[in-house]
Amino acid sequence: GPATYHKNTAKGVELSWEQDTANVRYVMDREHVWLPGERAEKYNYEGELISPNVEDTSPPRVTSVNHVAPLAGSSYFCESYHSEPTKRQRSEVDPPPVIPRKELQKMPASQVEKLLPRHHSQLFRSPIRDECCEAEEEELQGMVMLPLCGAPRQLQFGEKAIGLLWVYTTKEMDSGYFSHVKGRLAMMGNQERHTLGKMDAYAPVANPATYRVQIALHVGMKGVRFRQMDVSQAYLSTMMKRKVMLRHPPGYVFFINAAGELDYRRLKPGEPRPTTAVPLLRALYGGMERGRLFYDEWMDYHVRVLGFQKSKIDPCFIQKVSDDGLSFIKIVFHVDDGLVVTRGEEMYEQYKVDLKRRFSFKEGPIKKLLGMEFDV
Repeated sequence: GPATYHKNTAKGVELSWEQDTANVRYVMDREHVWLPGERAEKYNYEGELISPNVEDTSPPRVTSVNHVAPLAGSSYFCESYHSEPTKRQRSEVDPPPVIPRKELQKMPASQVEKLLPRHHSQLFRSPIRDECCEAEEEELQGMVMLPLCGAPRQLQFGEKAIGLLWVYTTKEMDSGYFSHVKGRLAMMGNQERHTLGKMDAYAPVANPATYRVQIALHVGMKGVRFRQMDVSQAYLSTMMKRKVMLRHPPGYVFFINAAGELDYRRLKPGEPRPTTAVPLLRALYGGMERGRLFYDEWMDYHVRVLGFQKSKIDPCFIQKVSDDGLSFIKIVFHVDDGLVVTRGEEMYEQYKVDLKRRFSFKEGPIKKLLGMEFDV
């Protein structure tokens, strides 16, 4: 029967019927939507065929129902769809088959990188969408445990909500082959330009020469070990110092569960994105000052609590030497990745115990750091 066209969605065409209430819309397959006069077959409101067509007698299929408020003042129109779908329409209806992880692990990480979606809207047309969805779940699970943000609420007058986006990268094994997909939820920092001064958002980074100097000074010393350290969710380990509101992650929604804790769920097909926003509690990737917040917290904990000394030449080099001078720990860090030069196993083991009280990190023999391969 006659319907009113509203918009295109990933699942089909959004329509409404005059017989229904104003806030009911349906999503139907594109092949079952046409302008009057294009086809001879007619259907009643119940979907029963009235005047059959010999070529096509299949009734229209309603794939999902979505209750939303109509757009006031919008001009609605009917749109024609050709029998021969476009390349984009074919990709939406028939996404490429999923590549199993066993097959991906036989491919170089650089080759799998080309298959990653650039935006969340392209996720379900990617052959590695299962890997990306698993990476999103892992990222969100860690965020709700912190928690990342407060309870959702409506924006107040004068408040601005910063959007979020998903960033996908591939992680490789030592052999260079694909290991897994890493999903990062990041702020759209371009939406908060001119909010802070440059010096308030500036974060120091290590001089590349400092790594080579430390290796050259200690490579021949007896009992010296070279280790590498990676701080897990480094930015999320620091608290925000200013008020920032965020929109919900693409494809998901934050909410407070029955236990009063932050939780998340995936949006249902056709479900509109929530209009609420959440207050940001911790520094998040993409934020203007996230690097500076982590640097200040990292340096403050090492210098004030653990007794390290800060270098006056390189702001990202710290060291701690025992009273007898036989044991020491020297760290050169670039954001959340660091080179550790240590002597004295007892001192280093105690340092790792103390560091775990504040930060979550991974540590091991140095092999590859910041694109540099080490063979010590």
